[in-house]
Amino acid sequence: MVSHKIWGMKRIVLLICISAAWIPGLLAQKGADSKMIKTPRSATVNVSEVKEDFHPSVVRVEAPFPGGNTEKAWLENQKAEMAAKYRQPDANQKVDSTAASPWLGDKMISNQVINGVPNDNDMAISNGGKIVSVINSNIYMHDEFGALLLGNLSLNAWSAGLNLTGSKFDPRALYDPIHDRFVITCLNGFTDSTSYVIVGFSQTNDPTGTWNLYALPGDPNQDSLWTDYPIMALTEHELFLTVNLLYNNQPWQTGFNQSICWQIDLDNAYAGDSLESRLWFNIQFGGRPVRNLCPVQAGAGPGGPNMYFMSNRNLSLGNDTVFIMEITDTMNAPGAQFLVDHGISNRQYSLPPNAVQQLNHQLATNDARWLDAFIENGNIQFVGNTLDTASGRCALYHGTVTDVTGARTVTGTIVANPDGDYGYPAIAWMGMNPADNDALIAINYAGPTATTRPGCGGIYYDGNGGYSPLVVAQSGVSYINAINGTDRWGDYAGAQRRYNENGVVWMAGTFGKSNRDPGTCVAEFHHPLIVGSEPVPVNAAFETKAYPNPTVDMMSVELTLEADAFLDISIWDVEGKRVKTLIRDLVRSGTNRFSLSTSPLAAGTYFLRITDGDHIVGEKKIVKLK
Repeated sequence: MVSHKIWGMKRIVLLICISAAWIPGLLAQKGADSKMIKTPRSATVNVSEVKEDFHPSVVRVEAPFPGGNTEKAWLENQKAEMAAKYRQPDANQKVDSTAASPWLGDKMISNQVINGVPNDNDMAISNGGKIVSVINSNIYMHDEFGALLLGNLSLNAWSAGLNLTGSKFDPRALYDPIHDRFVITCLNGFTDSTSYVIVGFSQTNDPTGTWNLYALPGDPNQDSLWTDYPIMALTEHELFLTVNLLYNNQPWQTGFNQSICWQIDLDNAYAGDSLESRLWFNIQFGGRPVRNLCPVQAGAGPGGPNMYFMSNRNLSLGNDTVFIMEITDTMNAPGAQFLVDHGISNRQYSLPPNAVQQLNHQLATNDARWLDAFIENGNIQFVGNTLDTASGRCALYHGTVTDVTGARTVTGTIVANPDGDYGYPAIAWMGMNPADNDALIAINYAGPTATTRPGCGGIYYDGNGGYSPLVVAQSGVSYINAINGTDRWGDYAGAQRRYNENGVVWMAGTFGKSNRDPGTCVAEFHHPLIVGSEPVPVNAAFETKAYPNPTVDMMSVELTLEADAFLDISIWDVEGKRVKTLIRDLVRSGTNRFSLSTSPLAAGTYFLRITDGDHIVGEKKIVKLK
């Protein structure tokens, strides 16, 4: 076998399984009630004008006593027993990776001031290259090259106009490429009397400008419950926001009451009008509530009008049940329903053990819920934490539901590494063409040695059962030890396709900082077919010339091609850093003229680089005069 050496990680374990059919003859059930709710805009905030920011935060530093009798301690004991049952030191069930590696583009260290634990990383990037990165406690905004647009804005200051005094936590961010806007949500309060869902919509495509803020009730049916754990996804016209409702004074492990979904009109939200929404609740299958609804984002961009959701039996010690649900239309459609169905996967998922770090420090992995999902070409791909029975460690579960609108089948694959643990995956479509089922899986990793300190990276899935080795975005400097006992790893990571660049996915993950706090890395990954920054041979079949050169504000480039080619045309600085990708598209054979404005460039020397697959096919020095 060929060893893939990636930053001290030996090889990826792939347990790839055959498919199992959806239960024959099973009909989807109508599985929810609903009601319409209207919420007035509660406040606006121009984040560039926020001056006073105290960054308030309350963090519980006590972990459950290992021998305690609480339900939380019981769950920790179950996880430890599962790990011990299956742990096989030096387990050698290794299969060579069968897919090429994605290449790492730009990256940045973000959200550097931390008051909240865990990180709960999420991010969104616009077509214009603006990035919103969120963690527990704060918001950072960058451009795609890492320049800070706005930093260290606390969730509390962002939402101060709402006059909600509860703790702010569980932030999420997404970008709407149709409306060219950003959406951020976070939660307020841990009791029914203080609980709200805060949702903010940017008024323009500039996240450093003004936002419309809304406060949805955290106890919408007045059942003495509070809201926890939000996830968001978009269709063309609506936002879908799922949350869990918990009983007062109980942890998420045992205090679960039900999961609900807010279906929200986007036009009202962006305009700052009263928010029109439909609340779906009492979502059940077989008389039992379905928990932890994971909405399914369309891979290539917002679709609709329907929205799918994934779920499972997340606290099971071993289960193969997969739930798939669907809201069938827009919220005002008279025939809209919430349908609940389920099937059986060929590969079981299991309650994951905690991750092990140096000196036996541990990172919490929570449970086996589905954490992220997308749909493309009629197939849903979803990811979550699970137990790797070959090693007894926490691993990545990657599942696929094929032919979603027809004869559904579900398959599962466990992706693990025998030298450590994987945790909290996110997934995004990485296709180069519409028919592709390629994906990037963003992942946090950790291990018991100095070479496997907690970090984050990406794994490319080729759409046909092949997985790349892990490509590290940011390695850890130290293990994480921010609280006593089992440390918090983060409840999720973030991944989003760059909607106007085929084959490009951005991610946000966690790494161990030198002071043993969790750090945040935001990174760009490119499809393996897109050439990276390593020097490659020039293809003499291409001829290029650029004029005028030197230039002031405009220039043109002529390309002569012997055959059609998919080209990447980009500008690089003299230090070898990509300044801007100008175009990535199919160019026809013969002579082609490409024109560009050089006005955004500062005076200096640059290189216009043209690449085709694995080759640099043309490179011209550009001198910008002023």
